[in-house]
Formats: sequence, C-alpha cells, structure tokens
Amino acid sequence: MTSYSQMTPEQLLAQRTLIDTEIANRGVSGPTGGKQNKEKKEKKEKRRSQGTAWADFGKKVIQDNAADYETFKSSLDKKQGVMPLFVSQYRTAHEAEWVSFQTAWNETHPKLGKLPKETKCEIVSSAEQSEAEDASVAEAKPEKPEGKRRGPKKLADMTPEELASHNTKKEAKAKERKAKKEAEATTTVAAAVAEAPVAPVPVPTPVTVPTPAPVTTTTVAQKDDEVAEFRIFKMDGQDYMRIFNKDDNDWASTDLWYSKNGKRAAYFGELMDDGSVNTDAEEPELE
Repeated sequence: MTSYSQMTPEQLLAQRTLIDTEIANRGVSGPTGGKQNKEKKEKKEKRRSQGTAWADFGKKVIQDNAADYETFKSSLDKKQGVMPLFVSQYRTAHEAEWVSFQTAWNETHPKLGKLPKETKCEIVSSAEQSEAEDASVAEAKPEKPEGKRRGPKKLADMTPEELASHNTKKEAKAKERKAKKEAEATTTVAAAVAEAPVAPVPVPTPVTVPTPAPVTTTTVAQKDDEVAEFRIFKMDGQDYMRIFNKDDNDWASTDLWYSKNGKRAAYFGELMDDGSVNTDAEEPELE
C-alpha cells in the first residue's frame, strides 16, 4: 500500500472523500472528547491572512510543472519538505519569472491595515478639568490693548503748548495763593487791633504789616516729585495712598494703593465714578 507521503494532493483528496463516506455510512459522527454537554465557547472572528506571494508562487510552480515535480520527489529518499525545496530550486533557475510574479501579486494584494486599537477612557478629576478650562479661557482671552497712562503727565513729555499752558496755570495758582495769604494776614492784623485793649498812651505804636516775598515763576520744566506727591486718601474708614497735584490742589489720579505706615504699598485698583474700585485695573507705570 502506498503511504500518504507519496500520494499527490489529488490522490489524498480522493482518499479523504472515501473515508468520510465510509464513516457517514457507519453512523459515526466523529470522535468526541470531554463532556458531552460542555458548552462551546464563542470563538472570536480571526482576521484571515491573504497569504504570501511565495506561497502562491509555489502553488503555481507545482501546477505548471507537475511532471517535473513528481520526478524530483521520487528521486529523494526523504519525502518531507519536498515542495519548498523544489520551488526554491525552480526560483533560483527562473529568477526573472519570480520577480515578475511577485510584482504582479503585490499589486493585486495590497497590505491589510492594522485593526484600530481600543480607545481608553481616562478619568479626569474635577480639579484637572477646572485647570484645563481656566487654561483654555486664558488662551482664548485677547490681550488687553495698552491703554492710556493714568496720572499726571511728565513735564519732559509735554508739548510746548502743554508746557506753556501748565506754566500759565501755575502762575495763576501762585497769584491766587499770594492774594489769599495777604488777605488772611490783613484780616488777622485787623482782628488783633480790634480786640487789643486800649493802651494808656495817647498815640498807639503803628503796626508794620510784613510784605511776603514775591513768588518768582519760571517756564523751566520741573521734576515730577515737585508737582505731584502721594497723600493719604480715606475711603470707607480705610487709608489708601493717592497721587495729589500740588499745583492744582486736587487729586491727580484715580489710582489707589494700600497705605502702610503712611507710605505707598501694593496697588489696590482704580476708583470709578460710582465710588466702586476696579481691582482688575493695571497698575500705572511710575518713575
């Protein structure tokens, strides 16, 4: 009897058909192992491979050269691995045929893409989510355009017209203060004379009223610290520091700083018209 290793694929298929028919005629369904009532596990669908160019080339070589293959197989004592050996020798002798077959095979059999990986769900804490939202809001917030500088303008930065107007206003303030001081001095002397007791001497000693020294004004630009200074500004029972213009005798800025021992500390905010304070305002640049 010929062994299975010596049979051709067609002979093996014929033998398998006969064996299956005989088993079916005897009423046997096939060997069973393990428990009869054991539930079959669900098999996951496996991804079928589309083969390789080398495997298909081997099949083609065996089919086209069946007689040579049988002769080659009969000449070998060892019957295992006959087909790969025959195809390898055939390929060496017909390299151009193999290259042409492989090129055509690759064109008709594109590589299969990888299966998508499962997307893992990451648990994000509320704190991380809040930080992410704050970061996105900070990125989306447009940059605040550079606004007009608050506070008194430096004399060095003034135009000639602004400087002339400043000096004129300063001279008017100086004259106003001089006239006020002279009026106060005259009133004080007159009140003192009126309240003084009548002296026994017939002729009272004349009182000489001192004349204040004239105030000399100049158009030379002065330093900022001679024009403006920080003074205490009270609001809601709290002391703050605010820029005061001595020439105008009025507050020169709406910006407020905290007061620490009568000195300027950290920036507080901008005083609004309704009396509220905008604590988000930017601190003006001071030199």
